[in-house]
Amino acid sequence: MKKATYIVITLLIAAVTVPAQRTYPISIVGVQVTDSNASNITGPYISGTVKYVDSIKTLILRGAIIGDSNQHFQAPLLRADSSITIRFEDTNTILGYRCTPIIELFDTTHFISPSNAVLNIRHCRCNTTSMETSIRAKDIFFNADGKITISRDHRNSYYVYNLPLIKARVTNREIRFSNGIVNLIGSSSPIANYDRVIFENKYITYPPNTYYDSTTHTFGNPICSLDSMVISSEYTQPYLRPIYPITIAGTQVTVLNADSIVGEGISGHVSYDSLSNTLILNNATISRMNYIGIQCDSSVTIKCIGKNIVDGRNNNAVANSQKPMVLNGANTIIYGNGTNDTLELLTYRNHEIMSMYRLEMSDMTLISLVGNGIYNVTGAGFTLNNCDAKIIGEMNNGPIANFSNLYLNGCRIVRPVGHSYSTANRRIEDSTGNLIRYMDTLVIEKSPVGILSAGKEKTELMPNPVSTNLYVVSESVIDQLQVFDTYGRLLKTLSPTTKQAIVNVRELPNGVYTIKIKTDGGIITKRFVVRH
Repeated sequence: MKKATYIVITLLIAAVTVPAQRTYPISIVGVQVTDSNASNITGPYISGTVKYVDSIKTLILRGAIIGDSNQHFQAPLLRADSSITIRFEDTNTILGYRCTPIIELFDTTHFISPSNAVLNIRHCRCNTTSMETSIRAKDIFFNADGKITISRDHRNSYYVYNLPLIKARVTNREIRFSNGIVNLIGSSSPIANYDRVIFENKYITYPPNTYYDSTTHTFGNPICSLDSMVISSEYTQPYLRPIYPITIAGTQVTVLNADSIVGEGISGHVSYDSLSNTLILNNATISRMNYIGIQCDSSVTIKCIGKNIVDGRNNNAVANSQKPMVLNGANTIIYGNGTNDTLELLTYRNHEIMSMYRLEMSDMTLISLVGNGIYNVTGAGFTLNNCDAKIIGEMNNGPIANFSNLYLNGCRIVRPVGHSYSTANRRIEDSTGNLIRYMDTLVIEKSPVGILSAGKEKTELMPNPVSTNLYVVSESVIDQLQVFDTYGRLLKTLSPTTKQAIVNVRELPNGVYTIKIKTDGGIITKRFVVRH
């Protein structure tokens, strides 16, 4: 009896002390990775060395072949539900005949390898209408010193090759290339839906002039169906997006000419700062027959220094006159540092500014001598901050038209007297609804009370660009500070009641912001750049 009791107790103790088998959030060709198989993951379609080391969250492939090009698998060949590092050594292949992604990565994934390692990922088609992206992932970091090739066999199917090879699962994701060589073959859109594609000392070496457009989340100048996009360290200069969505009198702004944009019809100094997304006009004249003066196809800030002229007239002839400015971005800010910073626009029977969305001008003088005025396509808002403006509307719409509203901050309509902006008719009218007469000049001036022009009182922002704390130093006591984003949304309000103030910007994303500084002498509006 005692012996039987002893055996039972021993078995119970053994049952209590044996830990339960752990299951890891990784599967290889449907084989779930657990404690029992992590050191040697095997299966019908797995060969070579495949193992998982949980202490470093790393899946190791060494001379591995995963999948079969003639087998239609119902689950991803490699699936990871949490953050993981994939290390490959020697030559490895993942291949599948599938309608859905062959690799699913639900969290941040790092690819690493020694320099002589190879990883081939090949996705073969199911049919012409049901194939999906090859790799669907969250954040991906290619820090492998070896070579990675991701390819698709589309076999003359347009629908298939036009799908991305790598696609972001959710928004606000990034993909980063740091080391090694990556080949992307068989898709005219190799990477899609990522908000950021970052190259650290890497370059798109082929095809030439190909770049990732963060606005459309696809590649510009797309590659052909069977072309190989090669990402490597071939070029000697650090990679920057080579082509920016801005043209000046027909001259495309690129990384090569951004510091000094020159071309036919461009004089003075024109440059583009990609970090702050700012086009700078410094005593510039832009005028070229048959070409739009300035065309921006994404949101942009335009800084005016001195006297700047953009002339869309075609050799002083009415026929074929072009628009001086076409602003296709969601948000455009045009600003200077006071009355002496001027933007003059000229054209015949065309719009001086054609704006797709929101437009804002601050601390400058706008002169529109002839044309159809400033026109909005979608009916967004137009804001003038501390501006002087003289605009002639040549045609029926008048000088400013089709904006949802005209916001005048620190300035007012002084001529024609009694006119205001009608949100119902989206134009400037008098009290009885009459439009400004043909060729009349709309005059907007800074309000005589409560507004300071730049230079009248010294107010400094330091540092600018800023990453942590912005220091505001004024000659007068600062009653209030307000910080706005590029959409005009109020982000911060401070009431320091001192001549110096500190604004914490750590939580603000990179970009351009407006700060409104209210003192005893009036209001000053300035801009600063956040760059972390």
